[in-house]
Amino acid sequence: MKLILIAVMLLASNLSRATELLISTHQLGLIMGYPEARIVAREQKQMDPSFGKGIPLSAFNYDSKDNSFAIMDVVVAESGTLLGPDLKNYFENFVHQKPDISEGSVKRIDGKGKYEGYVGVCGFGAGGTGYRAVITIPSEQVDVLVDISLPNDTSLTVTPDIAAYNKAVVGEGKFVFDRLTDCVEYAANQILTKKFIVKKHGKTGSALSIDTNSRGRAA
Repeated sequence: MKLILIAVMLLASNLSRATELLISTHQLGLIMGYPEARIVAREQKQMDPSFGKGIPLSAFNYDSKDNSFAIMDVVVAESGTLLGPDLKNYFENFVHQKPDISEGSVKRIDGKGKYEGYVGVCGFGAGGTGYRAVITIPSEQVDVLVDISLPNDTSLTVTPDIAAYNKAVVGEGKFVFDRLTDCVEYAANQILTKKFIVKKHGKTGSALSIDTNSRGRAA
């Protein structure tokens, strides 16, 4: 009976850990200037094809029930999956061409030798704009991506308590660049300091992520 109870407890623990967030809803709310309680996080089992190929080590989608929070994704995958040669070349082509925050803008993210990557516009059209921050962490052999999809300025629900967030996220490209950089650098620190442990598919047979500081969990 004791062995059965221990096995059940271990299984429950592993299931709980598997749904921990690299960036908690609490932390994301602080970074984005949006009420934590209104953010909903959902685990994604499959990789969005626009991000890369394969099964992510950790992937979560963030939004809100009232459509007032611009959809965000936070993904961890094995090195070379999210920041492959094609995307790196795409970013490098724009790094020196567009110093202002506009279509095609890209900035390098310098992690002082611990990580490196880019933040930039990855989609632009009548429906809205897609921004992406993506880094690679050589010591951990993982890539981390934070993506936000901004619809046109009439698509997000606006209420008085989030008027400042809505104005900033829709109207100021620099705000989005800075906040995505904050997100991906926070994620890198969580991984490098082992507050979030990423176990590879080859070692465990399934993705397992643990965030010991997370207050937000998947819905």
